[in-house]
Amino acid sequence: MSIPETDRASTPPQARTGATYWDRYWSGVTLPREYRHTPRAHYLNAILDVFDRWLPKDARLTAVEIGGAPGQYLAYLHRSLDLRVTCIDYSEIGCAKTIENFGLLGIPGEVIRADITGDVGDLATFDIVYSLGLIEHFVDRRPIVENHVRLVRPGGYLVLGVPNFRGLTGWFMRVLAPDTYATHEIPAMDLDGWREFEEALHLRVLWKDYIGGFEPSIFARREDTRLRTLVPYLVARALKLLLSRRLGFLRRINGPRWSGYAMAVYLVGDGV
Repeated sequence: MSIPETDRASTPPQARTGATYWDRYWSGVTLPREYRHTPRAHYLNAILDVFDRWLPKDARLTAVEIGGAPGQYLAYLHRSLDLRVTCIDYSEIGCAKTIENFGLLGIPGEVIRADITGDVGDLATFDIVYSLGLIEHFVDRRPIVENHVRLVRPGGYLVLGVPNFRGLTGWFMRVLAPDTYATHEIPAMDLDGWREFEEALHLRVLWKDYIGGFEPSIFARREDTRLRTLVPYLVARALKLLLSRRLGFLRRINGPRWSGYAMAVYLVGDGV
């Protein structure tokens, strides 16, 4: 499988992350990697449930994930909804990992190395276009979402998802994982703020909400190893254990200051 490459595989303007960041990130990923519904994986299951509820199951339809390395969500869509899948990513290592992952999983997916911040006019269009954890890395999100829309065939679907680092999750992230927190635009996690690009791009909202409940596994890490973070880290670990075994009902409660993820599904008309 080859990687069709555009001339735009460079660091995107106004992005909090660049190609070097993502090459380093994907170089440490072990394969194969594939998402599926798993007991107690409430956060991940909530994302997959959105796909199951709102996207059609049709082997004739195509789906593309923007920033999709290493293809674990695409693997789910191919196996569960019979979709023909494509990954677009601008990390060279991320693309190579996706090709390897598709090969290990036996999935006939395509991989395109391209930068979504540039001119996407020479890229194909798809029935379903989505990104999960991408638009919140950009200061100005509207041009990025607009390029998503340009890749959707008329009458197709656009799905956007972002982690929600506001509220209690945000406090723990700032203390325990400040480097990761700094790569995200927190205003992008406010679903009310999405109305600006929804109206400008004439997107029909099929569904939009916060999902995944309170998920301590998001922040139960310790990038800052100074002594002052030890107690918050132990609290985070304790919360993760409690919500996994005894207080699991709290993971089913959702809201803008509580849930770990924000997501929306749109119908795209005649394009931009």
